[in-house]
Amino acid sequence: MKKNLTIAICTFNRANYLKKCLDSLFRQIQTNIEILIIDNNSSDNTALVSKYYSTNYKNIKYVFVKNIGLSY
Repeated sequence: MKKNLTIAICTFNRANYLKKCLDSLFRQIQTNIEILIIDNNSSDNTALVSKYYSTNYKNIKYVFVKNIGLSY
């Protein structure tokens, strides 16, 4: 299926809000989307939450980057 929309979520140490954000996206929008979670070297459980969702939902991709900043 062709993806009609890609949503990039840039995050740093926001594990507490990431699950709520992703759940909200799934409730609001169509199924033919792609979600990219860009983790900028978080030191909390952001990676754990991101990996859970990317493993269980085929339209979510998790990308870990090391201190590159939001402008990247």
